[in-house]
Amino acid sequence: MKYLILVPLLVFSLGFSVAQVMHQGAMSEMRNSGFAPTLSLDSLQRYEALVALGPFGKMQGEVTVVDGQAFISSAHADGFSTSYDLLGESPFLVYANVNEWVEVSLEGAVKSMQELEEAIKGKALAEGIDLELPFFFKIEGVFDQMTTHIVTPRSPEVEGYVQDQNQKNFDHSKESGQLIGVFSKEGRRIYTHHDSDIHVHFLSKNGDYTGHLDQFSSQLSQAVIYFPAEIMSN
Repeated sequence: MKYLILVPLLVFSLGFSVAQVMHQGAMSEMRNSGFAPTLSLDSLQRYEALVALGPFGKMQGEVTVVDGQAFISSAHADGFSTSYDLLGESPFLVYANVNEWVEVSLEGAVKSMQELEEAIKGKALAEGIDLELPFFFKIEGVFDQMTTHIVTPRSPEVEGYVQDQNQKNFDHSKESGQLIGVFSKEGRRIYTHHDSDIHVHFLSKNGDYTGHLDQFSSQLSQAVIYFPAEIMSN
């Protein structure tokens, strides 16, 4: 069953396809540049239905934006904290403006990130989506087992630096929320890792945590996936 989900319309003068995936910076370039910012987040505030993924600052956290609302989580010795303003900078960010989402039911189970990627590809193909074009997706539900991380600074000159630590890991069990992700066959080493066509963040149901998804195992019958309406086959 499909349901059309509407979010506020973007001003028409922006001049691009509303679901077009864009990026600034690249994963493969971050280290060579010293993780220097390539984008001011507030420059994206004009996109009312923004969806975005990337690291925050100089690897000081994770940025997730969905339906125009920002969630930025940073790791600390005693846990994490989250802010909600689209401010600061990012060394790379992948983003789009998605005004309408179509809800599609899921089924079955997956036991790895690779199986999750295959499930997303299979459902997209079944809905007539062209896999040669990058697109964002959302998966909403209760997830059995996950491991996520929040990146931490690489330089002692940056606030939050911990020696010999590049990220802080978090385990999740039977947790409700959303997976916000992007699929692309052309994005490897740019905004997906070298061995995957997806880049996914987890966002908790109450919005108090977001992190990069590393491991995933869950039934999918208790979840639904959303695709941008613009890319759906009529």
